[in-house]
Amino acid sequence: WHLYFMLPADSPITIGADLLPGVDWRGTGGYVVAPGSVVNGSTYSIERNDPIVSAPVALLHRVENASRSRRQTASTTTRTGPDGSQHMVIPASRRNDTLARIGCALRRWGVEYDALLVALQVTNAAHCEPPLDDHEVASIAASVSRYASAQAQRTAP
Repeated sequence: WHLYFMLPADSPITIGADLLPGVDWRGTGGYVVAPGSVVNGSTYSIERNDPIVSAPVALLHRVENASRSRRQTASTTTRTGPDGSQHMVIPASRRNDTLARIGCALRRWGVEYDALLVALQVTNAAHCEPPLDDHEVASIAASVSRYASAQAQRTAP
């Protein structure tokens, strides 16, 4: 299920996971699979076409607090590589979100699917604990590669 709410213009909410078990959120910079999309043979559809209303204040506070907590945790997790260098670790709860963000950044620069896939596979293997399955990484690369690059957006009519 996807529930849509309007956010205040100055909302710091971006992307996150596990607000509650199985509950993720998307804000600025986030994307969702929208009605009409087909994933694994299933077509996303609208069950209830209600007006989109402002997000409840209590929900906004809960998501903002979860986002703040996740940023603090993610920024302090590192491991030592075989050469003695420090590498940032992407914990299980942040893998999809972080790889999607990296993919989106590369896509803005015009990186195509094949290169996106390789970059995300390398990042997944080197930094995700535990790494995502290859199929999941390919799904993220495919999803991100559907976006137009920044150059394409500037030249669109």
